[in-house]
Amino acid sequence: MSYVRVAESLGLDARGLAAEAGIRAELLTTPDLMVRARSLFRLKELAAQRSGALDFGLRLARERINFSYLGALGALAREEPDVRSMLRLLANKMHLHSAIATVRLAEAADLALVEIAIDPDGENKVMQSTEYSLGMLCLMLRQMLGQSWRPAQVHVIHQQLGTLPQYRAVFGCPMKFGASANLLVMSSRDLDRPNPFHHAGLRAYVTMAPTSSLASGPEGCVAPRLVAQLVGQLLPNGNCSAAQVASGLGIDRRTLHRHLARAGTSYTEVLQQTRAALARQYVAAGALGMTEIAELLGFSALANFSRWFKTQLGSSPRVWQASQKDAGSVEGDPVRVITERAPAPPASAPR
Repeated sequence: MSYVRVAESLGLDARGLAAEAGIRAELLTTPDLMVRARSLFRLKELAAQRSGALDFGLRLARERINFSYLGALGALAREEPDVRSMLRLLANKMHLHSAIATVRLAEAADLALVEIAIDPDGENKVMQSTEYSLGMLCLMLRQMLGQSWRPAQVHVIHQQLGTLPQYRAVFGCPMKFGASANLLVMSSRDLDRPNPFHHAGLRAYVTMAPTSSLASGPEGCVAPRLVAQLVGQLLPNGNCSAAQVASGLGIDRRTLHRHLARAGTSYTEVLQQTRAALARQYVAAGALGMTEIAELLGFSALANFSRWFKTQLGSSPRVWQASQKDAGSVEGDPVRVITERAPAPPASAPR
């Protein structure tokens, strides 16, 4: 597997490190087994730390440039007729392959913004996973658009990890660190370009790919995961009420509450978990100011954010941030079990 090759090329004990991250040896070579997402996140952070290769996630991305790594989702994506429909498929069907990754596509004027959001599953540092995800997506788009294609910009929420030549080798474009979202910025004209892998005669077969129980909760209810994704999108707008989220899901507020209750949770709990996960990720990354983070999480004032953060994590944001730097590697809190199907998709961690 690509993780083993990259780790061993850096002199690491690939299997021993995986065991330290909580991943059994057989999971490294069996693509259909489910793996806890936080273990994969932790594995990449440990590998980068122990090897000193701060571009570990980018190295993994360069090893895995193939639609087959997406499993059934890859088969569907490969048969989309153009780049826009392929990206929309990833945005709408990522649950077929991962419970922790979200892809969003937005167009503004002559630009297209492709955002990758990762639920950290209780981990505080997912920087290597973020760079892996963005790198994989960029390199897969380059397969479709030609080897000379480059995005206009790449944005990441964390600080610069590797050297600029290491980023340039993968993305080949200007980088913006300390951004408010993880984005590939590209020309909207590229979205209309045809997919060279598309074969019209096969489409009828690949559309028969199995669906996933990750898309919905018990008895066909809206899954808490989908609610959390919408909460993450609405928080920066300052309007993340249950009614607003329900409207975005095409249901009313009472139906939303009923669905979440059947899943054993509540809207307040999903909101708090989502906000806390994002807060840990932003603060641990250390690239954004606390005022900016407060705004991204929907707080009207920094003081409100600071009080909330101390209630959730037991210390002020700055004290907690300093503790993460002192700790080196991050253990994370066991928020909830989120798994993803291997091999890892472009918006989650590889094995």
